Amino acid sequence: MDILQEGKLRGKNIADVVKEQVHGTSVGKGSTVVWIERVLTELRLHVAIPVDSVDWSEESIGTLLSAAGMTVRYVTEAPTCAAYIAEFESIFLHVLEVPKWTKPFVGLKMVALRGCTRLLESFADVVQRHAEVIDWISTALDIMLSTDDASVSTCMQLLFRPTCEHLNVLVQAHAASVPLLMPIVPRFLRLYSTKFCGCPTKQNKDDILEFTSFLSVLLDTILPPLPSARSLLATPLLPVEASPLLPLHVMSKDEWHRFYTSSAAMKSMLCVLPSLYAAASYDLPCEASTDCFVAYFLHILTMLGEAATSEGSTIDKLEHMSSAVESLRDLLMRHMQFQPKREINDVAAPFMKVVPVLQDVFAFIGDVAKDKSLRGFKAIIADIRDSGIECYVALMHVMGTDFWSLETEFSFLHTVAVKVADPLIFGDFLKVLRPVDRNNVDQVDRYASKVADVVTVLTKGLRQSQRYSKTLAVRMVEGVSQIAVGAGVDLKPHVPRDCSRPHPPLLHRAIR
Repeated sequence: MDILQEGKLRGKNIADVVKEQVHGTSVGKGSTVVWIERVLTELRLHVAIPVDSVDWSEESIGTLLSAAGMTVRYVTEAPTCAAYIAEFESIFLHVLEVPKWTKPFVGLKMVALRGCTRLLESFADVVQRHAEVIDWISTALDIMLSTDDASVSTCMQLLFRPTCEHLNVLVQAHAASVPLLMPIVPRFLRLYSTKFCGCPTKQNKDDILEFTSFLSVLLDTILPPLPSARSLLATPLLPVEASPLLPLHVMSKDEWHRFYTSSAAMKSMLCVLPSLYAAASYDLPCEASTDCFVAYFLHILTMLGEAATSEGSTIDKLEHMSSAVESLRDLLMRHMQFQPKREINDVAAPFMKVVPVLQDVFAFIGDVAKDKSLRGFKAIIADIRDSGIECYVALMHVMGTDFWSLETEFSFLHTVAVKVADPLIFGDFLKVLRPVDRNNVDQVDRYASKVADVVTVLTKGLRQSQRYSKTLAVRMVEGVSQIAVGAGVDLKPHVPRDCSRPHPPLLHRAIR
C-alpha cells in the first residue's frame, strides 16, 4: 500500500501509520471506512494469487496482515469496524490454512494468528470461527511434535508463543470454547516436556511463561474455585466429590509420572503446579495422585528454600519467593479439596518441612524490610508475608488435629504464631486443635492448656496495644472474635477475666 510505504519513508512503523488512519477522536467514520476497505481490497488481491506464482509476495502480504491486525487493535470507530470483522477473520484463516510450512509461510501464519488474537481482544462478541483456529492450532502442534528438522524448529520459534497467547485470550473471551481446547492440552504438555523444559534460552523462558499463563487460565476455568485461606475458620472448604464439568485427561499415567519426577519439568511450571495437582486428582488413581502431590509439594518447598537462602539480586529472589509461597498455599488448598481421597499419613513427613522453610522466608523479608535502601520493595514484602501466613493457615486446616505434631515439634504458638504478629492466626490454630474425643481427658486438658496460652498471649498484646501500629491494634481486636470462633465453648473460662473488657486505649486507637 502506498500509505504504508510513504510512512516507512518518513521513518514510521506500521503501527504508527495505522494509528494516523484510524486512531483518535479526530478520525471520523468516513475516514475509518476508507482505510479499512483499502486494506481489505489490497489483502483480497494478494491472497488470491497462487502461492507458487512469481507474483506471490510474502513481504507485501506480511505488511498488509500486520496493518490489518493493527487496524483492529487501534480503531477508534469500533462500531464501524465491527461490520468488517468477518472479512478480516476470513483472510487471517485463509493465510493460516496455506499448506506450506517453510520459514516465510510460518512467518505469515504468525502474523495472521496474531491478527486473530487482536480480533478476539477487541471484538470478542463478533468473532465466530473459533473452532477453525483451534483446528489449525491442532495441526501446528502435530508438526511441532513430529521431528527435529529445521521447519519444526521454525514453527516452535515463531508459532508457540502466539498460539498460547491466542488461546489465553480465547478462554477468557469465550469460556464456551473450553471443551474444544481440552483435547489439545496433552500435546501442549508433551511439547513442553520434550522440547522446551531444560533449554534455558531467553526465548524459551518467554515461551514457557506464555504457556503457563494459558494453562493456568484454562485449568482455573474448569476446576473448582479456591476460596481465601482467611475464610477457612468461618467456612470450611468442602471436599470435591463430583467429577469436573469436563473430562480432563491432561496426561496419561506414564506422562504424569515422567512430569512429576522431573525437576526440570516442574521448575518452569511453579505457578501452575496446584492446578496440575487438581487435574491429576481426576486423571490418576489415589496413590498416584498422592505421589504427584508430594512431588509438587517438595519441589515448591525446595524452590522456596533456595529463594530464601541462595545468592542473587534481591528483587529476583523476592519475585521468585512470592510465586513459590503462593503456589505452596494454593497446593495446600487444593489438597484440602481432594482430601477424602488421601491418607494424611502419606504426606505427614513433607508437612513437617514447611515450618523451617517459612521461617527462613520470614527472616529474609524481615531483613529486607529493615534495609532502608530497599524500601521500594515494601509492597511485595507485604504480599509475601500475607501469603506465608495463609500457608500456615492452610496447613493447619489440611492437617487438622495432626497439627499437634507441629505444635509439639516447633512450639508453633510461641516460635511462629507470635512472631508473625498476626493475631488472626490464633483462631485457626485453636479451631484445628480441638479435641475429637471429648471423653478423652488428656486431649481435653491439653487443649484447655493451649487455649489458656493463646489467651495469655493476646491479653498481653491488648495491654501493650499503644506500642503497636493502628493496623496491628485493629487486628488484635479482631483476633478476640477469631479466638472465640476457634475455641468455641472452651474459651468460656477465660471470658470474664481476660476478654470481656477491652482496654479503652486500644478501642480509642482502633476507632481513630
